[in-house]
Amino acid sequence: AIRKAAIGLVTATGVFRCDLILLLLTVGLSWLWQRQLTVRQALRIGVATGIVILCVTVPIDSLLWQQGTLVWPEGQVFYYNTFLNKS
Repeated sequence: AIRKAAIGLVTATGVFRCDLILLLLTVGLSWLWQRQLTVRQALRIGVATGIVILCVTVPIDSLLWQQGTLVWPEGQVFYYNTFLNKS
């Protein structure tokens, strides 16, 4: 059950909103603290799911946004808000 929930949270974070990183962090830390998930399991789930989600969403978003390059809108928003400190 924890594995499916973790996959769902990573998927939602990658596809819908990078703001869900805060929810993913708090829930993930709770699972680690309660020993329901190990760090190794969390990393394996997060990396594998993240790669799959990016491989699915980037081509679709790139096609729909028609910018001629690969596009991940949530990644661009995260970069713009976090690293460029603009909103």
